Amino acid sequence: MLPWTVQQTAFRVAAPLHPIPRDASSPSALEWYDLEQALWRVLDSVMMVGSRSLAARPRIRRHHAVSRMDTSTPSHAGETPNRIAAVEHDIDAGDYRPGAWQALLKEVRRLPRTERVALANDITRVSHKRHARANRQTIPFTAGLLAEVGLAITGLALLWLAIREPSNVLAVGAAALWITAFQPLVKIGAGGVLGMRYEYAYFLGVEPRFKLRYGDYLAAPRGARVLFHLSGMIGSPLGAWLPTLYLGAHLRAAIDFCWAAFGLVVASNLVPFVAALAGVQRIGPLKLSRVGAASAASEIRECFGY
Repeated sequence: MLPWTVQQTAFRVAAPLHPIPRDASSPSALEWYDLEQALWRVLDSVMMVGSRSLAARPRIRRHHAVSRMDTSTPSHAGETPNRIAAVEHDIDAGDYRPGAWQALLKEVRRLPRTERVALANDITRVSHKRHARANRQTIPFTAGLLAEVGLAITGLALLWLAIREPSNVLAVGAAALWITAFQPLVKIGAGGVLGMRYEYAYFLGVEPRFKLRYGDYLAAPRGARVLFHLSGMIGSPLGAWLPTLYLGAHLRAAIDFCWAAFGLVVASNLVPFVAALAGVQRIGPLKLSRVGAASAASEIRECFGY
């Protein structure tokens, strides 16, 4: 793209290449002069239009990129904090009714990211209060993380003993500990990289869970949220597969257990993922919104407007 001043300079340099005939009074000379001037005017106009269109084109591309990636609806910045405060008031007063928070979060998801970031602390606080209504037994996040790391290290020690002895029982125990510990450890690590933090650890039945700072999660870009949930599909299969790399053929029973567990955990992730991708919300008594793989599928569906 040539700026206007550069175009004029180029025209002045190029003009002597087409001199006007000496006999400017002759009809042919005047015709040539008029034709030359008309051609230069056309070229000048084309260059100017091209410059303007090229200058405008990046803005058009950015607009299209935003329209494809950001499906946000017009925000009501004044309404959302008030609605969050209303839900918080209902929780504090014991008048909260299920469904109000989910409906509000659905609208928050459609806000521009700058507004989601501004609301992150409020959303985290209300999410914490709502989660506390279940009266679950909780422990500090650091303690829960150290417990998972301890399980992984114990699994490593059992695997070393299983190879040294050798022992199928110890090898199976090592694989079971890694399957249990690797899932939260990989997901916590991915969350840290993607800017998502945790509040505390708790037990859902016998399964250890970690409470995510939900405001951080919603403030993250949708791609980061998808990657976060997909990372949760990696840990358990990894924990089942890694022992097979070190167990000898004489530990066939342990190897068979690892591959069976690998298939089971992969299926337990893929089935909810595919079901949620197809729009299924529940499989029997299992609500898919509580499964990380299904949450990844839901984020992908939302990305395409479903």
